[in-house]
Amino acid sequence: MQMEEVDMTPREMLQHRITQPSQYLAKGDDSEPDFSIGKVLHFDRRTKRLVDDLANVRVMVIDSDFYKGLRDELFNTFKSGATIILYQMGIGYGLLTGSKISQSSSTISASRKFMRRGEYQGYGQLEVPLLGSIISGIHREVVVRLKDSFYATSAGQTGQVECYLTAGMIAGAATILLKKKFKCVEEKCLSKGDEYCEFRLKEEG
Repeated sequence: MQMEEVDMTPREMLQHRITQPSQYLAKGDDSEPDFSIGKVLHFDRRTKRLVDDLANVRVMVIDSDFYKGLRDELFNTFKSGATIILYQMGIGYGLLTGSKISQSSSTISASRKFMRRGEYQGYGQLEVPLLGSIISGIHREVVVRLKDSFYATSAGQTGQVECYLTAGMIAGAATILLKKKFKCVEEKCLSKGDEYCEFRLKEEG
């Protein structure tokens, strides 16, 4: 790893390695080897694709303007209905991701993989202080915190919660990993001026 990467976030590291590939070549080597980003992503020079090794899926890099453009047009077209669309999209993604990472892992291990994957893909840093209690069934709801949310920082200060995709992803993944149906509601958000984003994950029924 190059020295200038030490203080980079996973998202910044990814952009740096893609835009400056020559820095990662061995001396006297004219080939272009694969390289890894963090502990999850790698760029396959043979297929010219970015791959998530944890779920074995192709990855596309998007920036904050890309998401903000999608988000703004959804709200312009569907008004408050955009929140439902984003949440349901998140659920669909969470169900798929949960299914893939749960195939060869215990519930607690798969849950931690889900959180780690989110961090390396740039969603932010997920924290679930009572993860074990909801897995064991002691609690039917739990608080989930997200620091440096990609979706909230992309949307900017809107005065309302913005991480509907993340809420849906959490609910979908939890439904698969815990084998019960969950809903997830964001209660705090960077876009409202809160210090971090906070969700309440609650078992339905």
